[in-house]
Amino acid sequence: MFYDPRKELIRKRIYDFQRTVKTYPDDDDSHNQLGLWYSTDGRITVGKNHFLRAIKLNSKESEYWLNLGVAYSRLDRKEQALRSWHRVLELNPNDTRALYNIALTFMESNQPLNALDLWYKILKINPKDDITLVRLGDYFWKFGEFSKADEFYSQILAIKPDFPPALKHIGMKYFEMGFYQKGLELLEKLFGIDSEDCDVLVSLAENTQKEKDFPCALRYWVKLNDLQPTNLRTLYEIAKIKAHLNHDDVIEYIKQAITVNPKTIRQIHIDSEFTSIVKSEYYDSLVQLAKERDIFLNRIVYIDGKNVTKSKNRWRKSVDVYSLF
Repeated sequence: MFYDPRKELIRKRIYDFQRTVKTYPDDDDSHNQLGLWYSTDGRITVGKNHFLRAIKLNSKESEYWLNLGVAYSRLDRKEQALRSWHRVLELNPNDTRALYNIALTFMESNQPLNALDLWYKILKINPKDDITLVRLGDYFWKFGEFSKADEFYSQILAIKPDFPPALKHIGMKYFEMGFYQKGLELLEKLFGIDSEDCDVLVSLAENTQKEKDFPCALRYWVKLNDLQPTNLRTLYEIAKIKAHLNHDDVIEYIKQAITVNPKTIRQIHIDSEFTSIVKSEYYDSLVQLAKERDIFLNRIVYIDGKNVTKSKNRWRKSVDVYSLF
């Protein structure tokens, strides 16, 4: 087993606070701290018991109730969690953490309007609460109110214009909403900050390809291929785009994909988009690939819009061009 310094720190903190509560059993803060460290270690029930002990010693401390609610929530005891967080609000009506947790619980319980009311209440307390702004943007995105979602996403970007998680999350949401230029702007900005985020690269490649900006899409797929040289889908998308752009090395990328997994050419259905654009001069190379791997698939294939498998005498020419993802 590898040495994990974080685990070692957790064990040390638990040991230290165990000694403290043994020496000072009525120290409410030490019980709360011990509960937090046990929860961090995944021992939620043990942690919950220490939160209860802290509350028994000092029931006026809202922090203990907040932590108890989180423990109950992690134990899937939602009613107890809600009661704990409502107790927080009795002690501190403006505790945005309790309001936020209750709102999330409402969303999980399919009560979105109740959650919405609480998120608006949080914004009245703190208009720049970026986490709540994200939740409100996602709320309206979920229910198809894209202009409203954009309103909240724009507020987040005004507060944190260069924050990578915000750029990534909102950029992808913009693509999903059909706001192509806004999504492209945010994810290209993020690409300039972190050029090795594979999720961002895939999103940029897919969406620029969908918009038929093939040179741009090719750049992102090639970058992704540098990071993941054995990814079948990446190799195939590069081949497809290169066919669109009349590049000479299309077949090389198909060969690489088949080398990664020869069975893929049998397993995946025909990609009609590729077969509609692939040039006939690639066909002999594909036939040779099939012959080398003893592939014989009795299907009809269209190259440049022409059926090339009608004749039963053309033995290896019944090979398909397959999508490799």
